[in-house]
Amino acid sequence: EQATATLPVPEKDKTDVETTIGQIPVNEQQPAQTVNDPAVVASTSSDKPITETTQSEHVQQVVNKSLTASEIQQLKATLSQQPENALKLAEHYKQALEKNPGNLAASNGQAELQEWYKHELGTAIENRDLPRARLLADQLQQSYPSVAEQPRFHRMITRLAQMETIQEHLDKGAQYLSEQALTEPQGANALAEYQIVLALAPQHPEALQGIKKIRDIAYEKATNHYSKGALKKSLGFINAGLKASSKDKELLALKEKVSSRAERVTRHDTLNRQAEVLFRSGNLIVPVGESAFDKYSQVLKENPNNLVARSGIRKIEKSLVAYAIIYLDENELEKAEGLISAAREKFGPTPCIEEGQFRLDKAIKAAAPKVT
Repeated sequence: EQATATLPVPEKDKTDVETTIGQIPVNEQQPAQTVNDPAVVASTSSDKPITETTQSEHVQQVVNKSLTASEIQQLKATLSQQPENALKLAEHYKQALEKNPGNLAASNGQAELQEWYKHELGTAIENRDLPRARLLADQLQQSYPSVAEQPRFHRMITRLAQMETIQEHLDKGAQYLSEQALTEPQGANALAEYQIVLALAPQHPEALQGIKKIRDIAYEKATNHYSKGALKKSLGFINAGLKASSKDKELLALKEKVSSRAERVTRHDTLNRQAEVLFRSGNLIVPVGESAFDKYSQVLKENPNNLVARSGIRKIEKSLVAYAIIYLDENELEKAEGLISAAREKFGPTPCIEEGQFRLDKAIKAAAPKVT
């Protein structure tokens, strides 16, 4: 008996093999023959073409003009590891059928090769091995372009193209993430790439995970900037995070807190600017409620650590004492005493005020009538 070196076909696909043979295009389809053509029969110990003169062996000589039976066996045995072997086999079968359209072994080999493509291409797609799947699809289209257009292959190749598109956008999204381009600039950011993926494949796990990373990065950055008082930057990252997850409770709560603080800071800045204008115009502690002292005090009531307001208050204290000393030098003791008293009332017995009080007491004592 002669043993045929055929490609392994999964049990569930055997029906498809028969169907495939019937679907070979006119220029590729061959009539069924009853002859046992040995084009793919295993060779003996020699790699040289068989030279006996029987009819079947004569056909083998024609088919195997470029490949020996041993070489065919070797190509088939290593197909999975070296899929480019399929190109050599396809060309071999093509040449054989051109020389002898009735070559049943070449016709069957061609059908088996197409069935191998179906199995391997499907497996590569399911395993998401896109480089291998693309190699197989390109080889199939090169060797059997009309077969590649058949529904069963066309569906797989279309799916492969979509998967490649999705992977391209996933890779871009990951790159933009690493560059912190979360939602900006327009058209070149991580969120835009992941949204494209979801438009092609709703609920795609990697795209959903990428969007979650955008949210997490935005929240972390916003929190850090908030703790440093960089409220504008914090709000920027919050808004970026909300573009990715509009109903995120943590982001919404943080936005309310940052916005409230930002409004307070704006109000304090306005009060500090007003206080500075009043200070320069000499309205240090009057009119009551609208003086520089009152404006700075409003700020410090809400934020005792506001540096501008604290500095302004110290300037007012020193200025009151300085004006009092000027009055002392001009012997305007009552005016000097009035300023020192007002300063003590506003600021308490600070070292600066106590120094002014000492000088005031000394001046009053010097001005008092001497008892003889």
